[in-house]
Amino acid sequence: MLLNQLVKDSEAGEADRILREAFTIPKDLEEAQRKINDVAAFAAALRERGSSAAAGRAPYFTSWFWWIQGAQWQPLHLSAEQSLSSMGWLSRDSEDQGQRFVSYATLIDRLTDDPLTASYVFSWVSREVGRSAQVLGMDSTLMDRCNWSYQLPMTPEEGSAGEWATAVANTRVVIAELKRVGDMLADAVTEVLGRPVKVRVPGIYWVPVDKAIRAGSWMAWQVVSDGKDTPSIRLNVDAGTVMLSFNPEIFQNRKGMIYALREAFTEDLPEGLARMKQTDVDGKYVFVEVAASERWSEIALPLTVGALATGQSMKESILNGVKRLAPFLKRFEEEISISTLDPEPSPLHLDESGISQMYERFCAEENYPTAADKDNIASGELFRQLLQQGRLAALTKQEFRRIIASRYGSPGPQSRLNAAIRDADDEEWSRVLSTIDFLLWDEAQPTEERVDKVLTDERLRVRGLGAAVAMKLLAIVHPETSTLVYPFEGEHGKAKILEFLGLPLPAATESAGRRHCEANRTLQSHLHGVAPGDPWGQMRFLYWLRRNSESGDTRDDREVAETGSFEQKLVDLAADLYLDPEFISEIHSLLASHKQAIFFGPPGTGKTFVAQKLAKLVAPDEEQRLLVQFHPSTSYEDFVEGYRPELRDDGALAYTLEPGPLRLLATAAADDPHNTYVLIIDEINRANLPKVLGELLFLLEYRDESASLMYRPGEKFSLPKNLWIIGTMNTADRSIALIDAALRRRFQFVEFIPDSAGTNPVSKVLRNWVEQNRELEVLPDLVDLVNSRLRTELGGEHLALGPSYFMKPGIDEEALRRIWKFQIEPLIGDLFFNDHERRQKFEFDTIWNEFVRTTGTAE
Repeated sequence: MLLNQLVKDSEAGEADRILREAFTIPKDLEEAQRKINDVAAFAAALRERGSSAAAGRAPYFTSWFWWIQGAQWQPLHLSAEQSLSSMGWLSRDSEDQGQRFVSYATLIDRLTDDPLTASYVFSWVSREVGRSAQVLGMDSTLMDRCNWSYQLPMTPEEGSAGEWATAVANTRVVIAELKRVGDMLADAVTEVLGRPVKVRVPGIYWVPVDKAIRAGSWMAWQVVSDGKDTPSIRLNVDAGTVMLSFNPEIFQNRKGMIYALREAFTEDLPEGLARMKQTDVDGKYVFVEVAASERWSEIALPLTVGALATGQSMKESILNGVKRLAPFLKRFEEEISISTLDPEPSPLHLDESGISQMYERFCAEENYPTAADKDNIASGELFRQLLQQGRLAALTKQEFRRIIASRYGSPGPQSRLNAAIRDADDEEWSRVLSTIDFLLWDEAQPTEERVDKVLTDERLRVRGLGAAVAMKLLAIVHPETSTLVYPFEGEHGKAKILEFLGLPLPAATESAGRRHCEANRTLQSHLHGVAPGDPWGQMRFLYWLRRNSESGDTRDDREVAETGSFEQKLVDLAADLYLDPEFISEIHSLLASHKQAIFFGPPGTGKTFVAQKLAKLVAPDEEQRLLVQFHPSTSYEDFVEGYRPELRDDGALAYTLEPGPLRLLATAAADDPHNTYVLIIDEINRANLPKVLGELLFLLEYRDESASLMYRPGEKFSLPKNLWIIGTMNTADRSIALIDAALRRRFQFVEFIPDSAGTNPVSKVLRNWVEQNRELEVLPDLVDLVNSRLRTELGGEHLALGPSYFMKPGIDEEALRRIWKFQIEPLIGDLFFNDHERRQKFEFDTIWNEFVRTTGTAE
């Protein structure tokens, strides 16, 4: 128990002096808060010396001694506090232990004239409800609370600090109560659906960036399926409705699902079900019934507050509703795959004036031309000089490879063409140059015929040289007749842009050359007067125009924020990681602004795991993210680019310049500037970083600048702003102290350290996991004890045990013993390699027996 720890682990007389004062009955709440904080500070100080005393037990421990003296003070029951916290009525996040007691005592006094009985009841709720057949009904005031929200400030600027705090607390209660219901019935819903579900709730704000607080809320039982976004059954409450609904989560999924959904679900609904959408009614954002032909977001079954007021009635009502809605969920998954193709954007019909206005908007929104644009334009001019008729015969292989790469627009991957150029002897290279000269400068034949001959005539064909490369060469030299949209098919092709602009497409029966050239003429005519003399700007404008239309606001702002906002996905990710949403949001904001960060902390704290999960969220396509691991022999050539031996077709050994993972991902990101790419460097500190990064040290700090790389002195290279870099670093070897100061300045450092004060979000992960999954309750306190001892023995936080070692579903004492023997003891053994006595202190039997002997777990 705490008393035993405080006395046994302190100096003689130290505990006596502090506890005598603390156990004296306080006169008021202010004095009670001070006394509890004195005990908490004492426990924290002992913990720094290696004690297992937990400051978090000070409120219960101290108030219990007041109560047994017959005072009016009630003890703070930890399980009752947990129950009230799960309902949203109390926060357990305060580091002020005395304030925890004050908040608890004040709330209990407000609720009842019999505080002791109330504490017992809430303790029973914490112990029994949800862990057995016991079910507690839903708070019948939730709809009233949603109505009350409209009388409270909706943003911090609208009222006083006190009123805003009340608004936040009110919304937290609504969300917490819905989550409590969701957790309590998750297993039963899983059984009805025959599919595992996870419980999701939103954040407290409609629009997080503006801190616009929500008035209504929801909880979703979302089907778990290979990590993909899937449909859910939701419990919704707003100022006018409580309802259960099938929600396809369409705004989290790919574009096109909303259209496919509304086309497929057109039939009359069974009695009692209705199509619903949220909209503004008399200043309140509520659900209303709509027709099948209108915009709707879910199929719902209205419920009554009375039906949900008692546990058994609520369980029956909700599970019966889930059964009625389950067929829609099943049908959605069968008929509408999450791989539903994106819909084609509606044709954009703009006259000359409209085109000019949109171009002005493009320049303003994109800050055109940026430094990267200027670099590309300069590259285009250089390429134009290299391809001039009088200079073409002197074109080198290296220059040609630079031209067909991603600078000045990418024609796509060209591995076959690059291999053909690499293997070409002098005679073959001369033939390649003749083909290029014919394509660009033989004006006796129309351009489309020259293109077709280069693609089909055996005398002119070059292995790997396709239509996209031919069009790039023509666009460089003849921008007055060719656009910088090089492919014809695909998402970035001419056909997509023509369809989007509502312009005619060349006939599919025409040759490749004719289709490309006819499309070029159509686009050139349509862009007449827009950015004359700036083909790069025209190309950027076309892609911006299409992208802007696809992501245009076709939904109500609240609908976007409610169902598919990125902020909500960050909240969901934080919940899946058992971390605070603010922590994940802060990391995301840090990367969005600074582009590179290093996660550092002891082993097992989830650095790489969090990095991978966050990368998958911001870069969902596997090709948009990459993980590499550094080691002492990692070189610049491994990471950026270098020459590698390759056997040629004739058996000779050749050395070719091959891009490394950084160059590959940077090129992909530069070709796709409107999507985020993420490079994760695991154990970044294990390599000789200044040697591995080379010129990147400059480019990491100045993303708007470009520099020449070691093996390409004549070519400028830059790190695109849409490429994020996340490094991970273990602090167990103290190597963070050796990081070069220049590198430190270029990265933002994010701590993943379970600290003694519990302020780092990682400190709460194991406790959150245990509480939410009802795992071995003693785990967090046991790990805290060991980490406290490690801090004392080693003099810092950097060697603490991370939570990941212990987050194994169904873990019991035997499983914990195995984890300790095969993972924890070897780790600690390395720390105390030559000190058998200190190693023994951390053996499982030693730790476990002492923990069982000294730590009280029952109130």
